[in-house]
Amino acid sequence: MGSGYRAPSVLPDSTGPVAPVVCVDVDDDGGLGELLRVFPATGGDHEPCHITPWPSVVPLSAGTGIAPETKGSFDITAVVHLGDAPGDAGVTRVHGHNTAVASGTYDVAVFSVDTLYVREMNYHPCGEQLFYVGTPPGLEMHFGLLLAPPGPSPNPVFVVAPAGCGVAVRANVWHQPPVPLHRMKPWGGLRMTTRQSSVHACVDHDFGANPARVFL
Repeated sequence: MGSGYRAPSVLPDSTGPVAPVVCVDVDDDGGLGELLRVFPATGGDHEPCHITPWPSVVPLSAGTGIAPETKGSFDITAVVHLGDAPGDAGVTRVHGHNTAVASGTYDVAVFSVDTLYVREMNYHPCGEQLFYVGTPPGLEMHFGLLLAPPGPSPNPVFVVAPAGCGVAVRANVWHQPPVPLHRMKPWGGLRMTTRQSSVHACVDHDFGANPARVFL
């Protein structure tokens, strides 16, 4: 997770990047193999989580320079607002709570009139991050997440994983937390599992007043 996911308090007339929707299959990564791998979520605990050794200009002592992985729940909620704040009427705000590396609830995305708005993305130079459904009732749920290749700023796509599958996001790949989808609309109340490096390095990008957009 980033240090402070934020969603716009009022939906803007955004001119931010439009992320095309890419549906992937467990046997076909949709051409995004350099960004992620897809695996059956039922085998998620046995899926390798590749951790990146720390960079160093001098040789490190044997057995140092790489952190163990950590595992935790990633709880997703989607709340429909009824107009308790300006511009909020009928808007769905998607929140995430990651227990693997930090406590707290974060704004993941905002959904309004068939458009998903995402204000921030991040990447982890310390290794991969895995997401998969940790409870059987969620195995029929799809989820999507914004991904972008490594680089100074993200040029994202919105990747939709097949039902009952998990994804591993490669190190240095821009991403945001997953959004559970039911009939291609955000859906809350899902507990996922996440795994990543226990020494949590994170680089954030804030789209600011022009969040990235996904047309669902």
